[in-house]
Amino acid sequence: VKKKTVSKIYVFINDTLKPFIKLHTNIPEMIRTTDGEELIVPCRVTAPDIHVKLRMIPGENIIPDGKTVIWDNTKGFVIPKATYKFIGLLSCETTVNGHEYSTKYLTFRLNNEIISVQVNDSKPVKLFKGQSLVLNCSITAAWNTRVQITWTYPGEASKRATISRSIRQRKDGPNLFYSILVVDKVHGID
Repeated sequence: VKKKTVSKIYVFINDTLKPFIKLHTNIPEMIRTTDGEELIVPCRVTAPDIHVKLRMIPGENIIPDGKTVIWDNTKGFVIPKATYKFIGLLSCETTVNGHEYSTKYLTFRLNNEIISVQVNDSKPVKLFKGQSLVLNCSITAAWNTRVQITWTYPGEASKRATISRSIRQRKDGPNLFYSILVVDKVHGID
């Protein structure tokens, strides 16, 4: 039986003028997060003894506790099981020789959870030639879910209908997406 030995060496190159390996001051680096999965805020440093603070902007410092938030000078801040609380603008900050440095990260979460879809109410729509057809599609979706409502109808090529869209964003619950299709003076082919 052959044994395999593996080792890693991480080398710090001390740079007092550039304490962070990558500096994102004007445009934050985007980091995609998933609920319950590990999130790494990669504010790696050029020296192992640089003290770094993680701050939510606007807001308070996020204190590493060794369990929910861990500081690793070779990786940055490690959050083993990230939640929605870590979504937003984060700043890694340090002071070296009296100079303050910060690097920014913007965390975001994509979601694909459609809670409900409704077209008008559940009753069939009945109308006569010459009347207006109005169909209202409303979708209830979880935060950060992207919704696109597309209408296909016989008079589409001649643009016989008008379509209006709106979103009702709520801070305390799911978002509501609306799309209304209106066909004026319905013809037999509609």
